[in-house]
Parts: sequence; structure tokens; C-alpha cells
Amino acid sequence: MNIWRCSADHGSDHRSGWQGRRLAAVGLAVLGLLFTAMAAEASAPAQHALLVGVSEYPDLHPDLALDGPRKDIPRLRSLLLQQGFDAKQIRVLADGVDGAHGLPTLAAITDAMEQLIDTVKADDLVFLHFAGHGSQSPTDDLEKEPDGLNELFLPRDVSNWNFEQKEIPNALYDYQVGEWLDALRGKGANVWVVFDSCHAGTMTRSVADADVRMRQVTPEALGIPVTRTRGAAASNPAAATPSFMQPGAGGEESDKRATGDLIAFFAAQSHETTPEMRLPLGDPNAEFNGLFTYTFARVLAQNPNISYRQLAQMIMVEYNGLPWRSSTPLVTGTNMDRRVFHRDGDIPTRYTVRRDGSQLIMDAGQLNGFEPDAVVALYTSVTATEPAFRVVVEEASLVSSRAAIPEEFGRASVWAQLERPALSVSHRVRWVGTPPAPWDKAIDALDEHDFLSRTLQWVGPGESADLLLHVADGQLFFIGRDDQISCALLKTLSLPEASGCEAVQADRLRALAIDGEPDARAATVVLHNGLQRWVRATNLLRTASVLRGGRGTLDTRFEFRRGGSGPWQPYDPASSLALYAGDEVRLAVTNRGRSDADISVLFVDNAHGIYQLWPEPGQAGRLGPGQTAQALAPTEVTSDTVGAEQLLVLHNPVSRGGPPVSYAWLEQSGMEYSALRAAGTDPLGSGVAVRGSLGLLAEAIGDMPLTRGLGTAARTGAAEAGAEVIRWETRTP
Repeated sequence: MNIWRCSADHGSDHRSGWQGRRLAAVGLAVLGLLFTAMAAEASAPAQHALLVGVSEYPDLHPDLALDGPRKDIPRLRSLLLQQGFDAKQIRVLADGVDGAHGLPTLAAITDAMEQLIDTVKADDLVFLHFAGHGSQSPTDDLEKEPDGLNELFLPRDVSNWNFEQKEIPNALYDYQVGEWLDALRGKGANVWVVFDSCHAGTMTRSVADADVRMRQVTPEALGIPVTRTRGAAASNPAAATPSFMQPGAGGEESDKRATGDLIAFFAAQSHETTPEMRLPLGDPNAEFNGLFTYTFARVLAQNPNISYRQLAQMIMVEYNGLPWRSSTPLVTGTNMDRRVFHRDGDIPTRYTVRRDGSQLIMDAGQLNGFEPDAVVALYTSVTATEPAFRVVVEEASLVSSRAAIPEEFGRASVWAQLERPALSVSHRVRWVGTPPAPWDKAIDALDEHDFLSRTLQWVGPGESADLLLHVADGQLFFIGRDDQISCALLKTLSLPEASGCEAVQADRLRALAIDGEPDARAATVVLHNGLQRWVRATNLLRTASVLRGGRGTLDTRFEFRRGGSGPWQPYDPASSLALYAGDEVRLAVTNRGRSDADISVLFVDNAHGIYQLWPEPGQAGRLGPGQTAQALAPTEVTSDTVGAEQLLVLHNPVSRGGPPVSYAWLEQSGMEYSALRAAGTDPLGSGVAVRGSLGLLAEAIGDMPLTRGLGTAARTGAAEAGAEVIRWETRTP
């Protein structure tokens, strides 16, 4: 306004008038730039989010209430804010969550979706997340649902089956979700939808069900006639994917209208269930969280600039390190290789730091992997390549953490970046019921076993545990959190029988055979050998998820073919893979780095056996820059063990001419159901002797005492070790 007055006041003076006209021109230019910026901002793609979390179901049985969604939603909201979302564009419908915009009823969800449809424009990003129970209901419309079942998400106000209307009142049906997604994409918006619920899965019983809750309500629990759902499921048991993700679900006209991308992440495959459990592992104050949402948020917060496909792969790697490998996320989409949230620019991975007395406060917390004992590097600028200091996290909340100020820190301004996540190598174990003699004495002897006393914490009846032990019918059973128990085995284990139990494959359970009635010494040998195998295999898989060295420098090409014939098919790390006896696999490895690397390929089977497949004994696994090796020639799959199995490709950058790095010391035979007898000896390798650049892995496996983060990070080469995971499920026909 002053510019325009200047021109008017001095209009009679030629010079002043010229200055006024010049200022006016400048003013117009500035205003033009402002209007251009405002127009660009108005037309720039926006980010919208709807977060739905249902913990309470007032009209259903009280046992169906959940705890996890009320923890999931704040975690996701914090994640989105870190990812650059405007708080005003995040709508929360959840019970038990501070600051929610309403309860997660069907009407509220419908209203929120309709508002999004009215609001979005082309190239906007819409993130939708649903946490709660899923289920199925029968339908006679076989054109829409060939398996005769609708997939459901259950809002807070859902109630039991209505026999007159033949539907579940206030349930959110998959076809309704499909219509909303079509409408959003029809306006050119890109949609990312995440469901942390499950619709299918058999009603087997987990012995650890006090600590694990499934996010699935069976049709029977909703009052649906059993004959209708069982008959439909039997006709097509694997067709439980929501219809909006099935090919051609929207029809030709819908496909023409849907110009935006659709990315969908589901917590489990169609035949699986997904749980909520106490997380983080090993934390005495752990609370119920959805396993998938917790892992999803953790991986994305630590790796904000990856693609959808890379995110899916890393989630599956994280699952390998958890005591839950019976659920495999289902991921699909139209543009999986774009960056998450369809972002073009980078999100910083270094966080601001401020002082508070003798401590540093970092603006990153548990969500970003800044957990107690994690190693954090401090840089003097956001672009510095070498850290000036390293600290160990001492305290952490969801979005902030604290560490002691290092010596000679002075008044430096620094930025924090996660260097190595915290790694827990301990496990909680308990006996099912009361351990009979002589097994009680074998348990007492654990205190005298260095390896096991260092890695196991024995807990009492009813307490949360990662591993349960029980002796029955000449076998010592090792039962994990994700092991499902059939009714027949429940009776064998003398446990209460759950209604609706169905048969499960008994060969998926890990057990050691026992000859006769062992004495205390023989029982101790069996128990200690079995526990060592379980701990070392479990910790190896857990460690693989945090070995980050050399990422992007190793190219692994894993392929398979059915029945040992036909074309070779590439492995998609973002999809689940089932292999059967007679199938063949092969693996080629290329070193894309600038230095030599020693490569080892390990196979970890479902019986906790660890076997080095490459290089062969006495051979070197070293690859120079650009070199390729056929690390696994065409090899036939067997069904000696079934369940979740994987290849670990371990790589360690080395100096040219340096001593070879080998992981053969990790080898151990598995619990092959009858391989280890009470009178047997300990066949484990001597990993305790491992030192030097492999010390970090030796500590992680449990073969060496775990030191605090800085000690291990300082070892030569230890921080550079890396791992890639190729995971599948071996099944019997």
C-alpha cells in the first residue's frame, strides 16, 4: 500500500514520479511473484490422511475388544507429521486416542471418505489406514465374490448377523471400500491404503494367546450360520483377498476412470491371520501394538526415502527378526517402484539436537529406532560425511530421546543420525504347566550354562514369553508365539480346548525326541541343546534385520521354477512365495561395490538348522568389484522341514589381500524332530571362539557377551557387515 501512496503523492515531480512509477513496477512484480507462488501452492499436490482405529466393540462379546489400535493410531500420526503431512490434513477416527476427531463408527468413516472424495484433486496423495478386526460374511452374488464371501472391516458399532437382511449391520464391506477408492482415483488422486486386520485364517489355537490377540472375528462369532461360510470357503479357500484388489474388480469403465495409482498393504495373506502383541520385544513396559502397524511405522520412519517395493521387502526382513513368522504381509499396487507417498524430494534422516544440562535431547525417538542402547552418530552439519561424536541412547519416548553429552563436546551444533539400532539378544521362556522331574532339574541347571544364562530369562506361569516348553508323548516341544496348536495337540498338552479348533500340520512344530525316561543329566543335554539351537537361529534372523552395511552394493538374483521344469521365475521381495518339494531354486550374486567383499549364503530352515550353502568348505567367497558368482546352482526343494524358511546373503567389505571372512561357524543342525537323542552330545559349532570383524555377529547370536553399542561399533569392519534376506514358505501339497 505504501508503494501506491508514494506514486500518488509525488506525481507532479518528474523525478519523483519516475521513482514512483519504478517502485510501482517493482510492487507489481513482487505482487506478481506472490500471486504466482500462491497459485503454485494452491495447485501443488496435497497430502490427506484418514486413520481409523477400532479398539472397542460395545455390541459384540467383551473378549473381542482390542488394545493395539489405540496405540497404533498415535504412532501413525507421529509418523505422518515427520513425513511432512499437515496436521490439519490428518483425520483420526479412533476410540481411546487423545485428539481424535470422532469415534470409528460406520457413519463417521463414510462421512470422512465422502469429504475426501469431494476435496481431493489430481495428483493428491490419500493415505488410508484401518486398524481393527476383520471378518467375512456370505453372499449370493457370485459375480462380485466368486468365493461366496464378502470381506469385512468391523467399525465400532458393528453388531451380530441379521437373519432377515442377511448381512452384518454397520460392517464395512470390501465393495464399499472399492467404490470409494474408484472415486478418489477417478479424480486423479493417488491412494495408499493399509489394512492391519485379517479376514481369513483357520481357527487354530496359540498357546501364547494371553500375549497374542488375532485381529479377526470369525463369522461364527458374529452369529453367521456355519454352514454358509464353511461351504463357501471350501469351494475356494484361498480367495479371501478383498474384491477391490482383485484383477478387473472395478470393470472396464472403472479402470478407465481410475487414473490415480493404488497401492495396498495388507497385514497378512488371504489364508493367514495377523496379531497384536506386546512390543517392543524385551521391554518390561511393552504394550499391545499391532504387529504390522508397529513394523510398518518403524521401518518407514527409519527409511523415509524408499520405494513402496523396498518398504515391503524391509518389512518382511523385520518380520524375520520377530518371534512371529507365520504372517506374511500382502502388498500390491500399480506403481510399486515410486517413492513412498509419491514423494519427489528427500526427507532428512538427520535430526536436530539440543542441550538439557548434562544430556542431549534428540528430536527422534522409538519411532525412528532411537531406542535405549542404540548407537547414534552426531554430525556437525547435515551434509558432513564423518561423525564428530557417537553416543548411546539412554532414554526414549515415541518421538524424542536422550543421551549423555560426550567429552570435549563443547558448544557444538550437531545433527543426529541412527547408526545402529538397539539389538536385544535375550528371550523370555516359560514352561507350560509344571515341569515334571527330571526336567525341573534341567531348568535349574540353566544358571550354570554361560550361553543360556546370558540369553534367556525364565518367567513364571501366565507371564509373557517368547518360547514355551512342554514334554509329551516322548517329545520336548519348543512352541513359539506364532505356533498354532490343533485341538488334538491341545489335549496332548493338557491345555483347555478352544471352540472351533481345526487340524494343523503337526510337522510345523519343533520338537526333540526323547528315548525312554531320561535322568536329570540326559534331560539337561536335550533341553540345553534345543535351547541353544532356538536362540542362535532366532538371533541370527533378528540380527539380519539390523546389519545395514553395504546396502545397495550387492545384487542378488534369486529365481525358482515349479517341479524342476519350465521357465525360471524371478523372486519378488514384495510378494510372498510358497515352494513345494520338487521345485528348484538358484541364486546369483554380484558385487556392485567399489571394494572386495566376502559373501556367505546361509540357509535357515524351520527346524532352526543353519547351513552354509556357499562358499563350500575350504573355498573363498570373495567377489571383486563387478564380479558375479553362481552362489546356488539349480537346487531341488525338499519338504524335510516345512514352514517359514530363508536364505541369508551375508556380505562383509574387506581390504584387498585381507584375511577371508567366513560365517561357517554359524552352522548347526536343526531340531529335526528325532535327530537329537537324550544320550547325544552337543553338536553345535564353536562360535564362542570367533573374534575380530565378526565380533558383532557373535555377540548378536549370543556366542559372546553383548557389550554396549559403542564397543561393538568401534570394531574394525563390524559396522560394515550387511545382510539380505530371501524368504519363502515351504509347504506340503
